Amino acid sequence: MKEYSMKINLLIAALSLFILSFMPLPMRSNRAVYNTWSNSIYCTEGYCIHEIAHALDDEAGWISSSDDFKNTANEMDLDLWRWREFPAWSYKETYAELFVMAEGRKELMPERLQNFYDWELADRLMEKYNG
Repeated sequence: MKEYSMKINLLIAALSLFILSFMPLPMRSNRAVYNTWSNSIYCTEGYCIHEIAHALDDEAGWISSSDDFKNTANEMDLDLWRWREFPAWSYKETYAELFVMAEGRKELMPERLQNFYDWELADRLMEKYNG
């Protein structure tokens, strides 16, 4: 009976961890996070735009990893995160920070960068999370 109870407890723990992995829970003192597994955003007011950009990037198939985006960012001297240890993060964070700098608005984004963002989806997400 004790062995059966232990198996049930392990199963419950495993299922709980699995379910939690789909929730956009903030870690440490983060005020916003984008969960790539569940495509969900958790953010507190004023911290949503960056995570919305990650959602846009993911929805586009991680456009920040495309050679076109990387080349454009480099040509414009916009790789904002060169000091990062992980180069893949560099462009994902650059993509998100450019969106933040444009306040999530197409008209404030430099023209060369506008095609890298899905502005219809951006508007819907901005209304939902940044309303």
